[in-house]
Amino acid sequence: MLLEHGAASHWWESSLPVLKASGVELTIATVFGRGPLHENLERAGCGPVLTLGCRTSRDYPRGAMALARLIREHRIDIVHSNETIAGTLCGVGGRLARRGVRVFHRHHNIIHDRRQVLFSRLASRWTDLTMAVSESSAQHAREIDGVPPARIRVAYNGVRELRHVPAGEVAALRHRLAIPAASPVLLVVARLWKEKGQRTLLEAVPALSAQLRNPPHVVLVGSGPEEASLRRQAEQLREGAVHFVGHQLDVAPWYALSDVAVVPSFEESFSLSAVEAMSCRRPVVASRRGGLVEVVDDGVTGLLVNMGDAQALAGALGELLLSPERARRMGAAGYERFQARFTLEAMVAGWHAVYAEAMAGQDEGTHKVRR
Repeated sequence: MLLEHGAASHWWESSLPVLKASGVELTIATVFGRGPLHENLERAGCGPVLTLGCRTSRDYPRGAMALARLIREHRIDIVHSNETIAGTLCGVGGRLARRGVRVFHRHHNIIHDRRQVLFSRLASRWTDLTMAVSESSAQHAREIDGVPPARIRVAYNGVRELRHVPAGEVAALRHRLAIPAASPVLLVVARLWKEKGQRTLLEAVPALSAQLRNPPHVVLVGSGPEEASLRRQAEQLREGAVHFVGHQLDVAPWYALSDVAVVPSFEESFSLSAVEAMSCRRPVVASRRGGLVEVVDDGVTGLLVNMGDAQALAGALGELLLSPERARRMGAAGYERFQARFTLEAMVAGWHAVYAEAMAGQDEGTHKVRR
């Protein structure tokens, strides 16, 4: 398993122990140097966690050679690389080692950074198999990176079910934020980036407030470059209130506080936050975009609206806030969907299916995954 450091580190800390417990003999390495991710994985029994020792892009050739040595020394059968830089080094290192099936785990759809676009194309070209986190991501792999359909498999992401939050903890959080008991709470858990669509939600607040007896409170969990702009937008609202609470390691209390989880993104390959909300029995209102269409069952576990349409978003949120019993049923249906499709165990089972096919092709000497 070859990882990059990043915002998903906590997800790997919960995912990889499940993969190891499933019977996989696991060797983990990161592209860059040691950090909290290494310590936490080792503490969870997944160590030692190795590193290729890269600090800048100038180190990537040396990193690919280090990976080749690691593959040969540990007799690696499958190199499961995650995201673009790791995928590119996987492609090169695997070829140098002349051993193992190279899997590029694709978590993205559209990339706007030109450098990352290049790495995505190289990873797609130089690995044997692209494992996409959704059908939407698979479609982008075909259309943008030119990956032949025969070299793409889909394995949905999953999350750990979040902890139960006692009512007293929720009440204390509401008191801390000075949210009146009768006011509904809308939650977005996402980095404060333009493509996450928090601006659309704030634009929807006036129209939503006109439908409600008590104006809504919006809680934004996350940090990022759009925070200052969003704060200025929030200051202009005459109704409702917006709470910026920053990055939170434990998001369970925030979902428990909320009435509806909102995912107003302009692009999503999957959406871990939507699945987290479903694990907490919260209905989801999301953009009809990318992998969200596969995660949210429209009209059953939540509602989908056109991206960037503040009026439609306000209407969908109003429907659920004015019909709490319907919202409760959607939350319950979302939990059932989570349990059936989006747990960590279901995700790892999907990985196993890809591994088994890859190994069968390698054992037969036909390299089926390279068609």
